[in-house]
Amino acid sequence: MVFLHDRFTRAGALLVLALSVLAAAGAPADAQTRGGAARPTPARSTTIPRGEVVRVRPGTALRATPGGDVIGVSSRAIRGAVESSQGSYVRLTVDGFLSARALRFNTDRSRGEVAPANGTSLRASDDAGSAVLAELRVGTFVFPTRAGGRFPTGTTGLLPVRRALWVDATRLERSPGAAVAARQPAPAAPSTAVSSETIARQEARRDSARREVLRRDSLRRDSVRRDSIARRQDASGPLLETRGQSALRYGPSGDVVATVPGGVGLTPLARDGGWVRVRIEGWLPDSALQAAGARSAGSLSAADLRSDPTGTVGRIVRWRVETLSYQVADALRSGLATNEPYLLARGPGSERAVLYLALPDSLRAAAQALPPLTEITVTARVRNGRSAPAGVPVLELIELSRR
Repeated sequence: MVFLHDRFTRAGALLVLALSVLAAAGAPADAQTRGGAARPTPARSTTIPRGEVVRVRPGTALRATPGGDVIGVSSRAIRGAVESSQGSYVRLTVDGFLSARALRFNTDRSRGEVAPANGTSLRASDDAGSAVLAELRVGTFVFPTRAGGRFPTGTTGLLPVRRALWVDATRLERSPGAAVAARQPAPAAPSTAVSSETIARQEARRDSARREVLRRDSLRRDSVRRDSIARRQDASGPLLETRGQSALRYGPSGDVVATVPGGVGLTPLARDGGWVRVRIEGWLPDSALQAAGARSAGSLSAADLRSDPTGTVGRIVRWRVETLSYQVADALRSGLATNEPYLLARGPGSERAVLYLALPDSLRAAAQALPPLTEITVTARVRNGRSAPAGVPVLELIELSRR
């Protein structure tokens, strides 16, 4: 009896062990990992319905394809309607405004490409001081906001642009009402109607902005055409002189440029409605002149550039600086192209901030000949007010002279 009892006891223990192993094999994934390291969960497809208006959070990577190359980073919340989804990514189309000077266009101007090495800012309106929606990287393509449209020629302001992009669905914010509507099959229609009205108003505002850009471009072309016709009608004539002191104006009945004394010789160039376009020659001391666009340039400091790196791009400065050395840029300096020559300097004046002065070919030899700690006066255009990685301002040198 004792022998039989032991055999039954062992058989029962083996049966309990086998059942435990089978139960463990069929347990859910979360039960298997409880108390230990969690296993990676495969990405799930997004459930955000097409047409729902969402908000992209600030600091979100904007991609050209699902999980592909990053073409920019959002600077603030961006609203857009979901167009499609693939895996955990959704596709949106974003509208904004970019500086025409920051774009390189293809032959028929149906596409623009971000040209500056440090990228450019996508703004909310055609006001240069408007909010920045995103920072787009060099090489990013953008398109006219109207399908099949073309970017206008001859403008240097902000142009309306459009770009389709992909973002991770976890970086989107949905309104509670939209999330509930997505789970209910029927009541989703009112939300869609409201979103359509919002999008229609946005399209109307963008169309108005585009018409204004085209109108100004048309006015500029008409002015050039009239001037050309007037020049052909009377492009030459005998030398004239002023009968008395006269105001020289930018155009017929325009703002006064200067006052011309009586008896000064003038060369006529064109006539238009009782006005004569003239040329006057004379001499001014070099100390009275500065580079075009350098008005109020002396009021900017290196600290101003670092505190407003976007708003000071393109500004002209005239500074006294001290050279440190001639350098060639490496890949770490994002404000300079790789192998681009530059002067390492400090200034302006007593500020003694570190500066990178990018050199054009015409000034490279003169810069290489400068010994260290030479004081020079430079005229330069701001390229990047705070470049990575150290926050050093980068300027494009226009002219330099030794003190």
